[in-house]
Formats: sequence, structure tokens, C-alpha cells
Amino acid sequence: MRRLLSTRRSRLVLLGVVAALSAVVAVVAVVAVSLQRPAAHAVPGFLTEALGAPTTQPKLVRKSAPGVKVGITEQAMTYADTAGSKIALSSVGVKATDVRTFRNGQLANTSFGTQAITLKNPKADIEQFLTVNRKVGVHSWKWLLDTELEGRVAQSGWVGFFRKGEALLQDVAIPPVSILDAKGRDVTPKGAGWGLEVSGGKQYLTLTLDDAKLPLPYVIDPAIFRSLGTRTDSSATSGTFTVTTPATANPKDLLLLQMVGKAATATATAPTVPTDASGGNAWQLITGSNVAVTTIDQFVWWKWAVAADASASNTVTIPASTTPSVTSVVVHVYRGLDSTKTGPQNTAVTATKSAAGLRAVTVARHRFSRAVSPERGRPLRRSRPSGSTRGPARPGSRRRARAARAWGSGRWATR
Repeated sequence: MRRLLSTRRSRLVLLGVVAALSAVVAVVAVVAVSLQRPAAHAVPGFLTEALGAPTTQPKLVRKSAPGVKVGITEQAMTYADTAGSKIALSSVGVKATDVRTFRNGQLANTSFGTQAITLKNPKADIEQFLTVNRKVGVHSWKWLLDTELEGRVAQSGWVGFFRKGEALLQDVAIPPVSILDAKGRDVTPKGAGWGLEVSGGKQYLTLTLDDAKLPLPYVIDPAIFRSLGTRTDSSATSGTFTVTTPATANPKDLLLLQMVGKAATATATAPTVPTDASGGNAWQLITGSNVAVTTIDQFVWWKWAVAADASASNTVTIPASTTPSVTSVVVHVYRGLDSTKTGPQNTAVTATKSAAGLRAVTVARHRFSRAVSPERGRPLRRSRPSGSTRGPARPGSRRRARAARAWGSGRWATR
């Protein structure tokens, strides 16, 4: 009897030990899994607020501003404006799971944390937030830029866009790299900046980041929006107002500041030359700008940009003849022209159209008879000399011809 009881006690003790060991293994397994995969709710508070309340019927396409539509399509954020600029930005190498929709966007889990896209933010038309909850070391992040536009990283850190092979800077832009902490504070490492990469005919936005000194979690925050502050309307009949040069402007870009207004009376002289605090080149009036016209006033100034011109505020004087609510100013930016030239050759004629029908100033290159309209940025067709003939096209001849017409040499003019 004693031997039987002893055997039973030994079995019970053994079962208890096995159960205890199983519990320990289970706890270790849970801890290991939690370390490898962040919890779905590990989302910074400012991001939760930006997303809004959960919903099963989100409005994922919106007008963020007049003439601008933004949206979310298959984990990509999309931008389109009435000028024809279209961009879709999506993370490369990021597998999104457990996608949830909210009033102002979308949230998904990733192997390193979460990915969110928001449609409502006063600082951007559309924005992505990659929240990283664990250290990944030196890592190269990449986003596909699905667009027909050609990107350029400016010295200011902004990414501007051009139509391929053309010179006019478009309104759409990507702001400089922004890394945030859990409270939305800027913790961007010094020297962090966007890169652009072209591979297999596709264009990518890139960021190489070392998170050794970053707090956890941290948030990578690419955004797309229309450049702000490039156009200003005035309701005053006299005085001054300001217009901002696009942040995507680069040194040696050509800047044209164009002022147009409906004239109440003829203006005998041009207004005061615009001023700014860039410390670079001064604005110069292009001769032949409309003076003494009773239908409209139009004045155009030019200069070569320096680094400090990006985001510079320009003070413009309103012509005394202009009636209220019709004076409009815009800063056009052109890349690749020959900045050694001292000034434009004007071929403008006096405009008699109404202010509403007036087209923007045009920049043309004489040597290759190439022109770009600031309204649409489309090159004008090259004219051929009379009596000339065209032989059969040779392999690569069109590509060489495009290269020969590259911006950067020859004279230029306004018209």
C-alpha cells in the first residue's frame, strides 16, 4: 500500500514539473513573438487623432484644395491636380496586413510597426506615416513614384517635379525628410535627405537612415502637396503684398515674377522693382512689359536664383491703376537655362486681352526654337527651314536629338 501511494505521489510531482516547464516555455514563446511583431495598437497618439474614428465606409478620395484630388488606392497615396500633375506614392518591400479604415485614412500592421495614410492634415494634401517600433539599424527605405513627371531633389531638401524633358517647375512637391517621435516632435537626424533612383524604367524615392540614436517608436513621414504661397491675389488698389518663391527652386534656376491686373487707367511707368531678403541677385524688369495699356497691366521681372531664394518672400508693389481684387502675381521657375546670360531678349507684344483671358509669360530658347508655356509646360513644335528635307531616321537619332536640345545652352527670351 505504501509503495502504491509513493508511486502515485511521484507521478503527481512529475506531472507538476512538466506543467510548470510547459508554462515557462509558453511565456518565453509569447515574449519572443511580442518582440518580433509589435502590437497592433502601438500607434502614436497624434496619429490616432489624425486618423479619426474607425469606419467601414471611408471616403478615400477627396478634394484637399481647389483643383486638387487626393486618395488612397491599394496602400498607395495618390495626388492629382487640374494642371495635369499625377503622382502615386507607395512603400516598396513593406507587407501590410490587418488593414483598417478610418474617417481620415487607413492603418495597417507591418513587420516593424504600422503604416498609416491620412487625408486630413493642415500641412499636407496627403501624408504617409511609417511607425517603427523596433531598431532596424542602417536601413534603406524606398517608395515607388508612379508618375510621368521627373523628380528633382533641390538643395533645400524638397523634391520638385518637371514634365520629362521640359523646364517649367510644376506645383506638386514632396517636403524634406521628416522623422517624428511618439509625440509628433521633430527628431530628424542631421544630414537625412531624400534620394531619387531610376531602375527598370521606374522612379523611386529613397531614404537611407541609421536609427541607432532615434527614440522608439519613431515615424517616417513622406507627404505630397501642392506648393503653397506661389500665387497671391490682392484686393487693394495700392500698396504692397508678398509672394513666395517655391521651396523647390534651385540655384541657377531662372525665376520670373509675373504681375497681372485689370487696369482702370493707363499706367505711364512700371511699378517699383520687387524686393526680397535672399541676399542674391536683384529682380530686373523685362523691357517691353505692358505700360500705358487701359485694358490690363502686366509686368515681368527676372533673375537667376541662389540657394536662399527657395521659400524667399518677395515684396511686390501694386500698380496704381489696378482696380480691386484683380491683381495676381506668380513666380515661375525654370531649370537648365544658361545662367551666364545677362538677361532675356524680349519679343513681347502689347496685350489687349482681358485680364481673365491673359496667358502667362512664355520662355523660349532661340537656338533650337524651343518654347515652354508656364500654363501647361508643353514644348512648342520645332519649325524647319524652308526647303529642308528629312532623311531616314537612324537608330538612336531621336535620342541624340533630344540630348542636343537639352536645356543649358543658347539664348532665351520671353514672349
